[in-house]
Amino acid sequence: MKLNIAKTKDQEIEGYHNVLAEEKDVVENIEKVINNSCTEVLCLNSLENLSFDLGMNTFSRLLNKVRNNGTLKIAGLDFKSLCNSYITGKVSNQDINAAISNLNTVYDQHDIVKHLEQNNFVVETLALKGQTFQIEAKRVKNNA
Repeated sequence: MKLNIAKTKDQEIEGYHNVLAEEKDVVENIEKVINNSCTEVLCLNSLENLSFDLGMNTFSRLLNKVRNNGTLKIAGLDFKSLCNSYITGKVSNQDINAAISNLNTVYDQHDIVKHLEQNNFVVETLALKGQTFQIEAKRVKNNA
């Protein structure tokens, strides 16, 4: 199974089991997916729709859905990079406001990587494109 956590309906992907990142039922909908059943989980800029605590809870639950040798791809705004770009004059105050205007929260890529590594994932790709982090990690061992 392939699982996609979509920020909006427009981000849903044909051929994937799509779950909308909405405060009211994201955890319930993710829990309907059997643990260790997903060959791929996508979470591209969607956790930012959720409060910080709910987003981290959702992220932790997603890790349980990835099967051995399965892949998790996650992307989001890297706030430290955005701030650094502001301090160095690469982006304006207007750019900052535009970047965060539709977000409920932001995450630190280093915290995401640490969480992945603590849960038997190996980070295969870690990229920063503009102010967006992109991480691809593979599960190397199931806890089941």
